[in-house]
Amino acid sequence: MTDNGSPILGPAEKLGDRTHEAKEQPRFPGYEKLMPSTCYRATREGLLESFGSGYVLYGRWDRLFGCWVKNNSRKAIEIYPDWPILSENGLARPAKQISALSHIPQLKSHNLPIGAKANISFAQYFYRIPKIVCTTVGRLPSHQWAMLDMASQDSGFTWFMLEESQYERQGFMTACYSLATIKCPLTRRERNKFAHEITSTKRRDFLSKVSGIACENRHVRFLEKLDFAAPGVDVRRFLNHSHRLRKYVTRSSGIGALLFCLLMASSQFQSNVPVFTDLPTSSAAV
Repeated sequence: MTDNGSPILGPAEKLGDRTHEAKEQPRFPGYEKLMPSTCYRATREGLLESFGSGYVLYGRWDRLFGCWVKNNSRKAIEIYPDWPILSENGLARPAKQISALSHIPQLKSHNLPIGAKANISFAQYFYRIPKIVCTTVGRLPSHQWAMLDMASQDSGFTWFMLEESQYERQGFMTACYSLATIKCPLTRRERNKFAHEITSTKRRDFLSKVSGIACENRHVRFLEKLDFAAPGVDVRRFLNHSHRLRKYVTRSSGIGALLFCLLMASSQFQSNVPVFTDLPTSSAAV
């Protein structure tokens, strides 16, 4: 393990010398199958997805969970996937939806097709994670990778997440993470701190801390019922103007969530509200 948390790959696992040369192929049926594509290999560190002279490493759940990219001769850096990776029943999505090569602009330029064994490789990779954890995370509308990462670091957060799912209160957890990542993704250490504090701090106090706004219990109850992906900027706008929805924010009603969507699209609601224009274009940008 390097100082910055990147896994150290052994000589047999370094793919810098593995290149794919795109040679002209005769135009006959099925010739595309002979063209260069991504390769997948399971190692002791995790799932290795190679593309040309670089690779993406998806760290194993039972060792060091995470995602690192090494492109050309650059040093491996950690990225922060923030796209859906699991279906609602906890199974791995198709490889093209999971692979970092399909989501990070710097890697899309390689334009290599997903390898034939990609779906099987990702299915086996997620099979190492407890089924109940995958099922719980698969039901979340956003931040699935981050939730898996925090669950792998903190067993207390795992139980917290399972309990939130059981009582259908996942919205609070994902909304708080959206608020915490408004300006930039959280580092590994910051995610560990987030996981510890959300389980050990009163909900109202924790929400006030990550939002920077004095919150009440009604705000907590409302966010608990959110069952869709709400960007942190929009959640913060709601907290700033929550007096408009005061009578709708109840423990048993979903009307508030509907009005939340409507008001988010309303120019009147967004007037005189600061908009964060310095947000990164991709959560994976580091």
